[in-house]
Amino acid sequence: QKAVREALNLTINRQEIIKYKLHNLALEATSLLTPSHPLFLNTLRNPSPNIEEAKKKIQLAGLMGQTLTLSTASSPQSVDIGRVLANMMSQSGLKVGVQSYEWGTFYADVKKGAFQLATMKWVGVVDPDLYRLAFHSSQVPPGRNRGSYMNKELDQRLDRAANETDESKRRRLYEEIQAQVFEDLGILPLWYETQTTVTQKNISGYHPSVLGDYLSLVNVEKTVDSRP
Repeated sequence: QKAVREALNLTINRQEIIKYKLHNLALEATSLLTPSHPLFLNTLRNPSPNIEEAKKKIQLAGLMGQTLTLSTASSPQSVDIGRVLANMMSQSGLKVGVQSYEWGTFYADVKKGAFQLATMKWVGVVDPDLYRLAFHSSQVPPGRNRGSYMNKELDQRLDRAANETDESKRRRLYEEIQAQVFEDLGILPLWYETQTTVTQKNISGYHPSVLGDYLSLVNVEKTVDSRP
């Protein structure tokens, strides 16, 4: 139910998590595309947390006190963030618990769509056609539309965007696509992690890749100290 997704979204205080758990090394997310992407729609804004409004939505849906499970991988950070999210979402009147699994089990469940809530990441997003993979109704599990989101109007836009060669029309379509998924809460976007690099003083030529890959290491050089 969309009302439940709206309620959960209203309980998530992204700024608190970014400040206290991520040490300000992140930005609020609204899209699968990042702010540095040329087709990113920068007019989208997450709602401010509103617990009372969230409770009203759960009450009207007749789900007060019902239980949901948030699945996470078993890494300490995933479990820690999962607990924070579950605690926030439980303020809606739902009882949200956390269940962590080792990576293989967790990912197998995610690929099958066998979860109620799950925390996931997209890394190295370049082509906005990712929206077709993530949200087109033809891509439900075992495809990559993990949450089985379905919207015929969005399907049509995604199909048109995949075949559009006019750059201005393509941009407009992907802006509409981002806005539609955001409005429907096909996912609850959380944050974009800041890339952080720590190197020794004698390392030069390294610049983090926006794709999160290792190509940046190709140009790395190490200065050898020739002093006796």
